[in-house]
Amino acid sequence: MRRFAERYLLEWFLQLRSIWTVGAVGVLLAVLVAGSFSTFGFIRSMQPTLAAVEQREGSAFAGWVARDAEAAPFRNDLAGIQPNMGPNLYLAILGAVGPLIATIWAASVVGAEFGRRTVRLRAAHDGWRASIAAKHVMILSAVLVCAVAAPLLGVVAGRFTWMAFARQMPALSTLSLPQPEYSPITAAAVVVSGVLFYALLGSAIALITRSTAAGIVGGLAIPYLEGLAGQWWLPQAAYGFLLKQSLAYHDGAFVNAPAVPHAPSSVAVAVGVMAVWLLAVVVGSQFVASRQEIS
Repeated sequence: MRRFAERYLLEWFLQLRSIWTVGAVGVLLAVLVAGSFSTFGFIRSMQPTLAAVEQREGSAFAGWVARDAEAAPFRNDLAGIQPNMGPNLYLAILGAVGPLIATIWAASVVGAEFGRRTVRLRAAHDGWRASIAAKHVMILSAVLVCAVAAPLLGVVAGRFTWMAFARQMPALSTLSLPQPEYSPITAAAVVVSGVLFYALLGSAIALITRSTAAGIVGGLAIPYLEGLAGQWWLPQAAYGFLLKQSLAYHDGAFVNAPAVPHAPSSVAVAVGVMAVWLLAVVVGSQFVASRQEIS
């Protein structure tokens, strides 16, 4: 256990110094910030219509938004962008772009060993299979950190976005609307499962091909091929189905609900599909590492 902990800490030490890690974090933060700006822009796009209605309704404006059938589209959109929905937005963004970023980064985690020609040293010192296991745990840790950090950042971003809107439409600042139902914990768990799977898939392809570039290309191509196949038992369909079940999406949001034309029959089936594919990629990577000739 102590040796494994040392390998795990070594992996973190190496990756925190990697340009791939810096780039992945930078891109993810940029997309999250873009999501907040997009939400604010969406709010501003509603402002002229709402301002005209406010002038027409006068003091009854807030009541019109809360109860009138004509206001249903605005009511749904406003409910989706209230401060406490910030975590939902950031988890939705992480769920959409996280697999792409994680695929690229995780492919570099394994592929860089071959590129730097350090693989022989790692195999001789730690054992190549044990090194891959440490990399897998480190990748899981990184995904968990992102899944915790994203909703926390969403709390802050959601409040700032709503405060900016409330300054322009004070009549709506205290409006109480029914909140879309979603569980941040459940949503975070779903996001972790999808991001982790595609990260491990990219690293597995890099391991098999001994190339970071091949891991990136293969890892990004497979979801596209999954979309063409359109089968419920593929991880993309199961992951998209679980995202739609666990997160709240609304019109005009920065991230749209994933399209799943052939979805699993139930949440339990989708969870089972993801579990099987996660197990397969972990066991497969360990098998390849144990049989791979290091020269």
